[in-house]
Amino acid sequence: MALIKCPECQSEVSDKAKNCPKCGYPIDEIAKNEPSSTGMNICPKCGKIIAGKEKCPDCGTKMINCHCTEDDWTTIMLEGSLEKWEQQMRMKYVVNSKEYDNNLFNSRLQSEKDENDYYDNLMEKVPESSPTIKCPYCNSTNTKKITTTSKAVHTAFFGIFSMSRNTKQWHCNSCSSDF
Repeated sequence: MALIKCPECQSEVSDKAKNCPKCGYPIDEIAKNEPSSTGMNICPKCGKIIAGKEKCPDCGTKMINCHCTEDDWTTIMLEGSLEKWEQQMRMKYVVNSKEYDNNLFNSRLQSEKDENDYYDNLMEKVPESSPTIKCPYCNSTNTKKITTTSKAVHTAFFGIFSMSRNTKQWHCNSCSSDF
């Protein structure tokens, strides 16, 4: 048993007590909301969600444990419900907290939206990977690099007759030419 300070009236109370005997503050809730060193934590002031931090790296406020186990986290990621979960955690732990700062909270949401938009736009600009090497004979892009191993095997089978092929770097799968 340890003595902790009641956040409401600052009197010393047993950590096993359900409520502060002086003011009635729910002491058992304090232990539940201690930041987790391994699990997901949330800042009650700005809404940042991050794993394993005791203080918010952005505003310095003490983090609150979201009570999310590794199994819960795996399920959230597999189901693709991360945004829904974050919204639920922010409504539960941030919007109703004493430390809640509306400006910081809205700024956090906007910066996360901007970051997501940036990466979405970046992914749209990335072309699908396709061969950029075209066969000079048939203009096909169905080409592959002739590897050093392939050249060695070809030399082992065909000897001196493979010398002209071994100077080439690409093979066209459409017209079977080497270039």
